[in-house]
Amino acid sequence: AVSPTAADLPDASLPAPRVFRLGWIAFSEDAWYHMRVVDDLVRHWPHRLGFDPYALPGGQQVAVAPLFDHLVAATALLVGLGAPDQALVDMVGALVPAVLGAAAVLLVGRLGARLFSPPAGLVAAAVLAVMPGPFLDRALVGFADHHALETTLVLATLVLLAEALAPATAGTLPPGHRAAWAAGLAL
Repeated sequence: AVSPTAADLPDASLPAPRVFRLGWIAFSEDAWYHMRVVDDLVRHWPHRLGFDPYALPGGQQVAVAPLFDHLVAATALLVGLGAPDQALVDMVGALVPAVLGAAAVLLVGRLGARLFSPPAGLVAAAVLAVMPGPFLDRALVGFADHHALETTLVLATLVLLAEALAPATAGTLPPGHRAAWAAGLAL
């Protein structure tokens, strides 16, 4: 057997080759746990696993908030027309964090444009898109965990609050209470 050379191995800087393997998806860290909960949720929609018999010796209560798991399961059920196969559920679970990360970048751009100026929003979005650290780790393909959703919802709350508190410009109506209600919903 010939050992692989560096040219044969996937680029370590890109997550997709490490996540999408031949016929299966290699999730990162806590994603395995979330995807097990999502698998159960897809099969028992809309009832989520409340007690996990595989966690710890003897099992334990599922203490993680359910919104992320419901988002992934509902998306898989919608795309799979009510009966998604395992490959589709895994694919949705692998892609949702990256979609949420992209939404967070757009929200930061909107917030920066609203609070400062459009160029400031563009710079803020560009910085967030390439900034190394916990946000980038949690918003990568294959990291099916709730942290990307938390960040996106916090940013949506801030954008909506900025919209609600923005003064009306000449010739426009004030934003009203809709943005404030939406901010409360996002929060």
